[in-house]
Amino acid sequence: MVIVFFSGTGIVSASQKVPISFDDYHGYTGTVNYIKAVAKAYPNITKLVEIGKSTMGRPIYVLVISNMKTGTTIDAHVGLRNMRKEGVKNVTPMKPYQGKPGHWICGATHGNEFTGTEVCLYTIDKLVSGYGSDDKITKIIDNKTFYICPMVNPDGHVYVQNNHGG
Repeated sequence: MVIVFFSGTGIVSASQKVPISFDDYHGYTGTVNYIKAVAKAYPNITKLVEIGKSTMGRPIYVLVISNMKTGTTIDAHVGLRNMRKEGVKNVTPMKPYQGKPGHWICGATHGNEFTGTEVCLYTIDKLVSGYGSDDKITKIIDNKTFYICPMVNPDGHVYVQNNHGG
């Protein structure tokens, strides 16, 4: 007996607020547009953070996926005992989701590694579209935080895509 599984790469599920298909690579612009749309569509479980810029000035983004209202941090329970007096602002209090166990997932560490970006986008899609409809995914997002950076090296990715037909 032969069993064939189809991943549904061209099928949009009813729970997807931001449709995505995996029949082609998304590139830098497509990736950034997608994660911005996801952050806008799922504000209660996502936060888009620019963690820096590439050498050529392209923003490097991390999409944080977690239930933003659950979790706790030590600074929510223990006050600072030695306040800074020298005019330096104290550290910004942590958000509740930052106190949960975290998972870092990244792609495109090297410019010619397109599939890592696609795995990140697929993971994002499964997590956000499954929240509230899949009990296991909902529990994971309520109790953990995912930090997903689909493109660590946007300059290398764009270079390979433009010069080597990627």
